Amino acid sequence: MGKVRARNLSETDVDEIVSAINAWRGKLTWDLLLCRIQEMIGQTYTRQAVYKHEKVRQSFSRKKEAIERATKQAHERSASGAEATKLTLLKAENVRLRAENMQLLAQFARWCWRRFKSEPPCRSKFEPGLDAVRRTVVCG
Repeated sequence: MGKVRARNLSETDVDEIVSAINAWRGKLTWDLLLCRIQEMIGQTYTRQAVYKHEKVRQSFSRKKEAIERATKQAHERSASGAEATKLTLLKAENVRLRAENMQLLAQFARWCWRRFKSEPPCRSKFEPGLDAVRRTVVCG
Protein backbone atom coordinates (compact mmCIF):
# COMPACT_ATOMS: atom_id res chain seq x y z
CA MET A 1 0.00 0.00 0.00
CA GLY A 2 1.17 3.60 -0.70
CA LYS A 3 2.17 6.34 1.69
CA VAL A 4 -0.45 7.77 4.00
CA ARG A 5 -0.97 11.48 3.46
CA ALA A 6 0.00 13.71 6.40
CA ARG A 7 -2.69 15.90 7.92
CA ASN A 8 -2.89 19.55 6.88
CA LEU A 9 -0.84 21.98 8.91
CA SER A 10 -2.94 23.93 11.40
CA GLU A 11 -2.30 27.53 12.44
CA THR A 12 -0.75 26.19 15.65
CA ASP A 13 1.59 23.98 13.63
CA VAL A 14 2.55 26.91 11.40
CA ASP A 15 3.25 29.08 14.46
CA GLU A 16 5.44 26.31 15.94
CA ILE A 17 7.35 26.04 12.68
CA VAL A 18 7.85 29.81 12.56
CA SER A 19 9.13 29.74 16.16
CA ALA A 20 11.51 26.92 15.27
CA ILE A 21 12.80 28.90 12.30
CA ASN A 22 13.28 32.03 14.44
CA ALA A 23 15.25 30.03 17.03
CA TRP A 24 17.29 28.21 14.37
CA ARG A 25 21.06 28.14 14.72
CA GLY A 26 23.52 27.08 12.09
CA LYS A 27 22.92 26.16 8.49
CA LEU A 28 19.28 26.39 7.39
CA THR A 29 17.99 24.35 4.47
CA TRP A 30 14.55 23.06 3.55
CA ASP A 31 15.67 19.47 4.15
CA LEU A 32 16.93 20.30 7.65
CA LEU A 33 13.72 22.22 8.39
CA LEU A 34 11.56 19.32 7.19
CA CYS A 35 13.49 16.95 9.49
CA ARG A 36 12.89 19.33 12.41
CA ILE A 37 9.17 19.56 11.54
CA GLN A 38 8.95 15.77 11.52
CA GLU A 39 10.54 15.69 15.00
CA MET A 40 8.16 18.40 16.29
CA ILE A 41 4.85 17.33 14.73
CA GLY A 42 5.46 13.65 14.02
CA GLN A 43 4.32 13.93 10.38
CA THR A 44 6.35 14.01 7.18
CA TYR A 45 5.70 16.97 4.89
CA THR A 46 7.10 18.00 1.54
CA ARG A 47 8.85 21.29 0.96
CA GLN A 48 5.97 22.38 -1.25
CA ALA A 49 3.38 21.70 1.48
CA VAL A 50 5.32 23.78 4.00
CA TYR A 51 6.28 26.45 1.45
CA LYS A 52 2.65 27.27 0.63
CA HIS A 53 2.21 28.84 4.09
CA GLU A 54 3.08 32.54 3.82
CA LYS A 55 4.35 32.89 7.41
CA VAL A 56 6.70 29.93 7.04
CA ARG A 57 7.97 31.05 3.64
CA GLN A 58 8.72 34.59 4.83
CA SER A 59 10.26 33.47 8.12
CA PHE A 60 12.47 31.02 6.26
CA SER A 61 13.74 33.61 3.78
CA ARG A 62 14.32 36.24 6.49
CA LYS A 63 16.14 33.77 8.72
CA LYS A 64 18.24 32.59 5.78
CA GLU A 65 19.22 36.21 5.04
CA ALA A 66 19.91 36.86 8.73
CA ILE A 67 22.14 33.79 8.93
CA GLU A 68 24.08 34.94 5.89
CA ARG A 69 24.50 38.43 7.38
CA ALA A 70 25.50 36.97 10.74
CA THR A 71 28.07 34.74 9.08
CA LYS A 72 29.61 37.74 7.36
CA GLN A 73 29.57 39.76 10.58
CA ALA A 74 31.03 36.87 12.58
CA HIS A 75 34.14 37.03 10.47
CA GLU A 76 34.42 40.73 11.27
CA ARG A 77 33.84 40.48 15.01
CA SER A 78 33.24 37.85 17.67
CA ALA A 79 29.90 37.26 19.42
CA SER A 80 29.48 38.22 23.08
CA GLY A 81 27.58 35.30 24.61
CA ALA A 82 23.97 34.68 25.53
CA GLU A 83 22.96 38.34 25.39
CA ALA A 84 23.96 38.56 21.74
CA THR A 85 22.02 35.38 20.96
CA LYS A 86 18.91 36.67 22.71
CA LEU A 87 19.25 40.03 21.00
CA THR A 88 19.58 38.34 17.60
CA LEU A 89 16.46 36.25 18.25
CA LEU A 90 14.48 39.30 19.34
CA LYS A 91 15.61 41.33 16.34
CA ALA A 92 14.63 38.52 13.95
CA GLU A 93 11.24 38.21 15.60
CA ASN A 94 10.78 41.98 15.48
CA VAL A 95 11.51 42.06 11.74
CA ARG A 96 9.10 39.18 11.13
CA LEU A 97 6.32 40.77 13.19
CA ARG A 98 6.72 44.15 11.47
CA ALA A 99 6.49 42.55 8.04
CA GLU A 100 3.48 40.48 9.08
CA ASN A 101 1.80 43.58 10.51
CA MET A 102 2.35 45.50 7.27
CA GLN A 103 0.82 42.65 5.29
CA LEU A 104 -2.22 42.53 7.57
CA LEU A 105 -2.69 46.30 7.34
CA ALA A 106 -2.50 46.12 3.55
CA GLN A 107 -5.01 43.28 3.52
CA PHE A 108 -7.37 45.24 5.78
CA ALA A 109 -7.10 48.28 3.50
CA ARG A 110 -7.96 46.09 0.49
CA TRP A 111 -10.97 44.65 2.33
CA CYS A 112 -12.18 48.13 3.28
CA TRP A 113 -11.76 49.39 -0.27
CA ARG A 114 -13.61 46.42 -1.76
CA ARG A 115 -16.43 46.80 0.75
CA PHE A 116 -16.66 50.54 0.02
CA LYS A 117 -16.72 49.94 -3.75
CA SER A 118 -19.39 47.23 -3.51
CA GLU A 119 -21.69 49.16 -1.18
CA PRO A 120 -20.98 52.81 -0.31
CA PRO A 121 -21.57 53.57 3.36
CA CYS A 122 -24.73 55.22 4.57
CA ARG A 123 -25.22 56.82 7.95
CA SER A 124 -28.08 54.53 8.96
CA LYS A 125 -25.80 51.47 8.87
CA PHE A 126 -23.20 53.04 11.13
CA GLU A 127 -25.69 54.49 13.62
CA PRO A 128 -28.61 52.06 13.73
CA GLY A 129 -29.83 53.26 17.12
CA LEU A 130 -30.89 51.14 20.04
CA ASP A 131 -33.72 48.64 20.08
CA ALA A 132 -36.65 49.50 22.30
CA VAL A 133 -36.42 47.91 25.71
CA ARG A 134 -39.50 46.23 27.13
CA ARG A 135 -39.68 46.34 30.87
CA THR A 136 -42.28 44.48 32.84
CA VAL A 137 -42.97 44.81 36.51
CA VAL A 138 -43.29 41.54 38.32
CA CYS A 139 -45.13 41.70 41.61
CA GLY A 140 -44.75 38.80 43.92
